[in-house]
Amino acid sequence: MSSLKKSVMGIFDRWKASTCKANLQLAGKRCTLQRNKVIKSQRVAEREIAEMLRQGREEKARIKAEQLIANQKMESAYDILETHCELLFTRIQYIDQSKECPPDLICPVATLIYAEKRLTVPEMANCVRQFELKYGRTWCQQHIDNSSQDVAPKLVGLLTISPPSETMVLDALEEIANKFEVEWERPPTIEEKLATAPGALNVSSFPPFPMPSTPPSITQHQQQVSPSASEPTVLPETASSPDKDNSGFVPNPEADEIDFED
Repeated sequence: MSSLKKSVMGIFDRWKASTCKANLQLAGKRCTLQRNKVIKSQRVAEREIAEMLRQGREEKARIKAEQLIANQKMESAYDILETHCELLFTRIQYIDQSKECPPDLICPVATLIYAEKRLTVPEMANCVRQFELKYGRTWCQQHIDNSSQDVAPKLVGLLTISPPSETMVLDALEEIANKFEVEWERPPTIEEKLATAPGALNVSSFPPFPMPSTPPSITQHQQQVSPSASEPTVLPETASSPDKDNSGFVPNPEADEIDFED
């Protein structure tokens, strides 16, 4: 189909509840098929990991476990999308009669729009196209990158590409070893090795730091330093000299008398 024909058809495209309903049903079934496919691949991967642990190939088992954890996240993501497709399928008449998206259906619609760009589900793309015709491209655009914060937070975390932590990988290996009865000793993580290494700084072994006492208030400090205003200030008594006058001059009795001539 030529691009000109597609553009002409796009101009005359309109919202159709029946088209959206059919695509929602197909998208839900597609999510179910994808989830079952992931579950089947997980069972095969678990047997392979158990055999690797039995043969002592722990490094390859760790790499395989990372892929297994990613598949587990995809399984949960498809499960959430399947539930949202079923909900929108049952509420299609409510959506058709409402001019704007109902408040209780914003999260399911936004979640489908967000997941459509990150998963390969053709039927879901057709659903998103119908929502664009219903609510406008600008309204749908804000859900692609979740700038509206209306997408299900759990799905955002599941579809975020990030390597699993070492603890998660070891937990998966330990679970598989117990499931298939493989003798395997779980190694410590890097954090555990650093914590138990000789000379490691153990914060819990230090004595508690003494907390400073509360300093006295300014009023209490003034009461301790300065005397009370009601009490008079008493100066220390000093031994007074009989020959000392009030001016502080002390005459010398041994000094010669001075005659003043007229």
